[in-house]
Amino acid sequence: KSNPGGYYGSGAVSQGGRLYFAGDNGVLVSHSLTENTVYDTVPLTEKANIRTGLTYDPDTASLYTADTEGIIYRIPVSGNGKIQKGNIRFSPVVPDARSIHCTSTPAICRGRLYIGCIADGYGCLSVMDARNLRLHYKAKGAKAAEIKSSPLVSTGYSSKKNNNRVYVYVSANNLPGGIYYLTDDSTSVRGTLQTLYIP
Repeated sequence: KSNPGGYYGSGAVSQGGRLYFAGDNGVLVSHSLTENTVYDTVPLTEKANIRTGLTYDPDTASLYTADTEGIIYRIPVSGNGKIQKGNIRFSPVVPDARSIHCTSTPAICRGRLYIGCIADGYGCLSVMDARNLRLHYKAKGAKAAEIKSSPLVSTGYSSKKNNNRVYVYVSANNLPGGIYYLTDDSTSVRGTLQTLYIP
């Protein structure tokens, strides 16, 4: 684009000796870590902004990010840091939403991806398959309380006996604020956000 846009709320990740970042123009950039050198670029979206960070998942050798219209992207990268443009996948964070806004950086653990948003007026935490981006389920939050934060995934109580149970923590962008959590495991097909702390 002629207007490079800004980097409001977006973040970078270092992987394979390269720096990757995207911004309001929807373009993913592969950049040198130490010099002003662009190795590669790929436009992910022309309609929306990217105001999330990037997450790298070694199991899929892919970068993940989302745009403000609630589309999540899986971008495979090769060992030398080259973006595999022909293999990029994308999917809605909440497929049945009539309206959605997303600025949450995805978190990934054992093949399950967690990302927040606001969908149809309610905060929402989506649990997705990291490989094919299929939605396992969504956990509905409070009205007008967008989940903008990157989910924090705790594996401290995880074991084979409890199907790799994890606790996923988020905050919500509306009064009274606070911290909320979701209990999830490898077999979960539904879940509920629980209140942990209200200031």
